[in-house]
Amino acid sequence: MATELPYNSIQEQTSWYRDRVEPFSQSLLSPVDGAWLSDAPSPFDLDHETTARLIETNRGVSPCILGELEWRRIYDHVPMGYTQLFILEKRAVIAGGDLLRLWPSKHESVKDFTQDKYRAIIADEDPEATHLSLGVSNPLWAAVKAGVRISHRMSGAPVLLTKILSEVSWH
Repeated sequence: MATELPYNSIQEQTSWYRDRVEPFSQSLLSPVDGAWLSDAPSPFDLDHETTARLIETNRGVSPCILGELEWRRIYDHVPMGYTQLFILEKRAVIAGGDLLRLWPSKHESVKDFTQDKYRAIIADEDPEATHLSLGVSNPLWAAVKAGVRISHRMSGAPVLLTKILSEVSWH
């Protein structure tokens, strides 16, 4: 459960990656339909340098959005219906109870979240089921520590740590 990066050194602009990572595969259902983002990295991908954004609804989590976020594409490719739509910033990937990668913050939140600014996203064991999304502590170092503990307590399950940038009712 140890990380080589001391928690108290983690700041919003910290970028870090583990040198040797055992390959793993983890998928999430996506709320995106059609070809948009079909060639984008998965939410748990460790290989992109750019801090990604993601779309989350109760139907899943999108692949990584590495370029500009276009609301027209969201309206065209993310079906509405009794859900909240979250725009998230991908901050870290944790697996096996260890921090594997941390990206620096690049995008501003639309509002100031005093609590539950960060979310830990865990894939369900059933590949046909949606994900589990948990609010975790502020500041970032505490959120990373919570994600590491969640992964450790869930037998090493991969955890995607995100920051909420905005949310809208998606009806």
